Amino acid sequence: MIRGYIESDRVRTAVYNRINFDLSENIWTEINCAFGYYWNEKIGFAGDVYSEQIVDYIEGCLKEKHIILQKGKIIYIVNVILEYIKMIGGFLNEETPFIPLIKG
Repeated sequence: MIRGYIESDRVRTAVYNRINFDLSENIWTEINCAFGYYWNEKIGFAGDVYSEQIVDYIEGCLKEKHIILQKGKIIYIVNVILEYIKMIGGFLNEETPFIPLIKG
């Protein structure tokens, strides 16, 4: 694994290892795709990361596909993903984020 490079399989493992609720593969795939798009396209290189905006975006994407998931669960999943990214070096420090692309 390259430091700072986000691999979706490892993110999935991190999420499933830390949640204490059922999450179907279908819903995970939708969350992962929405998060990846937001991370790569909306935030972009060296953009500001606001978890609330990511959560709102994912929630909107799920609703468009008629998937209902409690917002608290989305918040928890996004926090796990962001902590994982931080752990692998996706952020150099709080003032200067390095935002690697998510490999699908």
